[in-house]
Amino acid sequence: MPTCGSCEVEVSNGGVKVFGSGFTSTRTGTGVYDITFTTPFFDQPSITATCNSTSTDRIAIIQLAPGGFVHGPGRQRIGNPVDNYFDIIAIGRLP
Repeated sequence: MPTCGSCEVEVSNGGVKVFGSGFTSTRTGTGVYDITFTTPFFDQPSITATCNSTSTDRIAIIQLAPGGFVHGPGRQRIGNPVDNYFDIIAIGRLP
């Protein structure tokens, strides 16, 4: 029977893990990061992403993918992709 679990993550603008566990991260392009959970959730988790920036014009975009998700492209409100530190909380059922 699945149990409830969560993953708290911070990733640098270069795609490097700052803190958290249970995931890998890779920067795949400007403002785009692949996040993969080492133990995938049983079904689609609820994910919240926040850009960690002093600028007020950053937007975090999440695209779900099997076993994880893609963050990005992070953008300024005017639409330009940008690299940025970001924080993520994922909550869902674990196998």
